[in-house]
Amino acid sequence: MENNSTRANAIDVRIGEMRIDSHPKILKTVLGSCVALIIYDKVHRIGGLAHIFLPEKKNNHNGEPDSKFADTAVPALINAVIEKGGRRNHLFAFMVGGGNVFKSFKKSNLPTVAELNIKMTKEAIQEAKIPLLGCDVGRDNGCKVTFDLSNGDMKIVDLQAIKFSKDKT
Repeated sequence: MENNSTRANAIDVRIGEMRIDSHPKILKTVLGSCVALIIYDKVHRIGGLAHIFLPEKKNNHNGEPDSKFADTAVPALINAVIEKGGRRNHLFAFMVGGGNVFKSFKKSNLPTVAELNIKMTKEAIQEAKIPLLGCDVGRDNGCKVTFDLSNGDMKIVDLQAIKFSKDKT
């Protein structure tokens, strides 16, 4: 159960946003096909969360925040955590989300946006040489993620899928 102290320390991260803070703050987001990338320095208890919406920032996305795209969110989040006081050699990553929430709409063998978000985020983490300590991706439903910067604890709650009937009754 969430108390007043927990709510006061909670920071909601919305689609395409990135938030960086330190203990005793808690970072929260709700995901569907998006990916939450968390970069955390447990020694200094500083971290951040990027709510990644799309796999790549292309030329037609000028003016959009780097945190919205997997290929630019990873280096942006790492740099922001370091600027806040984190140390690169203490950083590690978590990935959550990329749910198959639109699988009933998939009409081809091409990868979904969720699958591309997962792939591009993993590749960018590997390229940055940050250890990926946790990866909970590709669920059938969306999820709610809470990350406690005081101790690195993460809570993931599966969201109930809503099925729409094709019947008009």
